[in-house]
Amino acid sequence: MRRSALRALPLAACLLGVLGVALLVGCGGAAPPGARADSAEPPYATVAVAPEAVPMERRLDGRVEAVEQVTITAQTAGRVTQLPFDVNEPVAAGALLVRLRG
Repeated sequence: MRRSALRALPLAACLLGVLGVALLVGCGGAAPPGARADSAEPPYATVAVAPEAVPMERRLDGRVEAVEQVTITAQTAGRVTQLPFDVNEPVAAGALLVRLRG
């Protein structure tokens, strides 16, 4: 390298450093147009909330359907004499499902 080129190298490095700092400082200051930094109100809709008493139970109309189906088998030998319910009929808890004759 030439001697004059070696002398210009530190000057070029300093200029690049100053240019880099100037670019970084210029990137962070201004807010976007229409934005106010002193505004206490957010730019989206808000709702005030307050505690209130709510009932512990609600009654709603609806229909409940089973997610799974089951197969009922007997642990004893016998012939089925009565099936009180048909497919997709509602069954109350504790109701007789099958009557066997032994």
